[in-house]
This record gives sequence, structure tokens and C-alpha cells, in this order.
Amino acid sequence: MLNSRLFYWPFFMFFLVIQSYNIAFGQVSSAPCNVYSPWINPSYTMTVANETFLGGDLWSNKEDLVDNTTTNFASYTVGVGLGINTWIEARNSQTTGHEFPGGTYAGFVINDLNLLSLGSTVTITTYSGSTLVESRTFSSLLGTPLNGELRKVGFITTQAYNRIRLTYAAAVGVAITVRAYYAEVVKGCSLTALSCNTNTPLVQSNFGAVINPANSGFSGVAVGSISDATNVVNSNTNDFASMSINVGLLASASLSVRDLGDIFAPGTFAGFELENQSLLGLSLLGNTKITTYLNGVPRDSATGNGLLLGTTLLSGTDRQIV
Repeated sequence: MLNSRLFYWPFFMFFLVIQSYNIAFGQVSSAPCNVYSPWINPSYTMTVANETFLGGDLWSNKEDLVDNTTTNFASYTVGVGLGINTWIEARNSQTTGHEFPGGTYAGFVINDLNLLSLGSTVTITTYSGSTLVESRTFSSLLGTPLNGELRKVGFITTQAYNRIRLTYAAAVGVAITVRAYYAEVVKGCSLTALSCNTNTPLVQSNFGAVINPANSGFSGVAVGSISDATNVVNSNTNDFASMSINVGLLASASLSVRDLGDIFAPGTFAGFELENQSLLGLSLLGNTKITTYLNGVPRDSATGNGLLLGTTLLSGTDRQIV
């Protein structure tokens, strides 16, 4: 069972992604299992690099990206009309055997980009030494919102890396101040076997559950919000994420959960726990779609009458297993 807690929107989709990798590389062996782990000193051996211009740094307080706290940040300001790209990079030890393997999550925690122009983008790139490995670009509407100020932006890797780069591309005519708090990784470990005939929450730290930004966000006329998305995968089953789309818009909102450490067999029930105070009971199903994935490829999908509606979980509430 996936606990998604509380949602409000006319149409929504969920993506359950299952994938498994063997983790056996140097420094990654000491990384905690199934939690977002900040890439900072002294937990990891970290250095920072950034783009320079005429020999000068474009980023202020760049060492704060890898210092021993997650509240400090490196910052960069783009003036109106410039449309400049800039990057900053967190580098783990480049000693042989200290690379994080494919199958781990790699990303950054940054200031919320929902306030930016739609023409601005963020790119997350992994490197192995000086070799570019993988790259993903996100618009300002994508990423995993944490609260009103912070946002996770990243992806599940397929190849080994020891450097994670954050690149901003500011649209012409947009003035922004960028804050990069820290890079982070998630190492998925298979720790909990499913119990027979029992709904099991797919949450950290028993599972390598992360929000997958690649399949989360909006489509159509996207005027709405997603907040506290990581509440869906944290170990507290009583908090929730909230999603909303303004009334009358032809749009959909999606939230994707991906397990980094397990593959679940056919015949296993997969679903979410939902609450929607305006679409009760069976009316909820007509606006819901749940899809499972394996290695990024869709496997099964159900919507409307193809979904199973569970019983109310808590007396006096509208929480349902779907």
C-alpha cells in the first residue's frame, strides 16, 4: 500500500515504479539505506566547483553547498534580460571505488522554482570524474516540492557517478536569485519482505521509496499546486501530500513513487491511500489512474471501474485504499 494521505484535484494519476540494483561500491557502503542522504561533509568527502567568469566566481558562499549543515546555501543572481546559464557541482571523492552506482537517486535541494518563469529550466547532470554520464532537464513546474520554500530536483540514475552538477538556464527577461542548499543521494536497500495478506506501506526506511520527479507534475493547462510530496514516502503514515488543480481546467496532476531496492511479483496488490473530501466514494475512481512500472517501462494500469476501492481506514474520515 502506498500512503498518499490527502489530495484535491479534478483528475490525477499515480505511478508506482519498481526497480532493483546491487549496491557494492566503496564509499556508498557506508551510506544510510532508504533515506535521502545529504552529500555534505563530514558524512562524505566532498568538494565544490562552480562556473567562473573572467576568473571570478559567479556563486556566492559556494562552500556552503557541501558544509556540515543543510540550512546554509550557495547563491547566484541572474539579472533581467541576461538569460544566462550557470552551474555548481558537488564532488564526492574521486578515488577509484568511491562512485555511487546506477540505481541510486541523485539530485539537489534548491529554492522553490514554481515562482520562476516557465522559460527557466534546471538540469541535473551526473559525472564520473570528468566524463558526463547522465542528464535530466526540468521546467520550473517539475521537481518534488518540500514546502513553500524548498524543492527536490533529481532523478534515478542508471550508471555510476561521483559528481552531481546543477545547471540553471534563466529565460531572457527573468530576474532570479538561485539558492542551492545541498546535493543528495538515496541508496535503495531491500530490508522488508512483504507479509502475506496484509497491506504494507511502501515508505522509508523499510523500503527504498522516493518521489520520482520524472513522472510527477502536471499536464494540460497546469494551474495548481503540489505540496509536501515527500510525506508520501516518509515513515509517518499520518501525514500527507496535497495536490490541487483549479476548478474548470482541463489538466491532470501526477505523483510517482519509485522503489529503488525491490521488484514486486505479479499478483501483488499495488495502490495508494487517498482522501478527497469533495469526491467521495466511487466518484473518486472516475478521476484516478494508477500505473505500475518496471525499469521505467509501464506494466499495468487501471482507472475508473478497473480500480478496487477499499474500506474507510479511519472512522469519521474519507481515507480510502485505491
